[in-house]
Amino acid sequence: MNLAPPESDPGLSRRERKAAESRDKIFRAAIELFSREGLDGVTIEQITERADVGKGLFFHYFPNKEAVLNHFGTLQVLRLREALATGEISGPPRRRAEQVLSLLCTYPEITPELARNLFLSALATREFREIGGPNIWEVRNLLAEIIREGQSTGECCPTAADPHAAALFLLGQYFLGLLAWCSGFSTDSLEKTVLDFAQCAFNGIDVEGAPCRTCERASDDGSH
Repeated sequence: MNLAPPESDPGLSRRERKAAESRDKIFRAAIELFSREGLDGVTIEQITERADVGKGLFFHYFPNKEAVLNHFGTLQVLRLREALATGEISGPPRRRAEQVLSLLCTYPEITPELARNLFLSALATREFREIGGPNIWEVRNLLAEIIREGQSTGECCPTAADPHAAALFLLGQYFLGLLAWCSGFSTDSLEKTVLDFAQCAFNGIDVEGAPCRTCERASDDGSH
């Protein structure tokens, strides 16, 4: 599995870089084990042995195994930030939204086993909204800005939905596609599965897609 660490920040001190390297070393070791054995099949001792670190260092960065999986979401957000900063995400709103979803599917590399563990961990963690919420909200807000721009330029239907609601629904297609893919209901790649699902969501907010019910009702009374 090729889980490349996030780009090093030149503004970090030597101590901060060493800490980031240690955390990433533990994370990659844990993810590799989770992908093969599942979350319940891996002990913290196995993780620290594979990472060649002490248990104390593990607990310094992660309170438990579930926190390691949540770090996966943090890396996804860092990847999106980098793509925005470098112009990797560019073009008209519809295209940028697709690029966001594609990046979520392709970085870091993910296996069906790891995806299942991500879902199981989220469902088993009572405080997941508080723990994993910030990463999800950041991606949602990014998509909301893209949709809002599309509504202002006419690419997206201005009355289809509130941008934040539409963004959360669009992001939901990533999780739905991920679930279908990791549970064997889709034989396509994760990226194709998610983008196919997202197409249905786009049809509801794109002017050139299927007409939304709001527009149909407005056309009937002559107000749209």
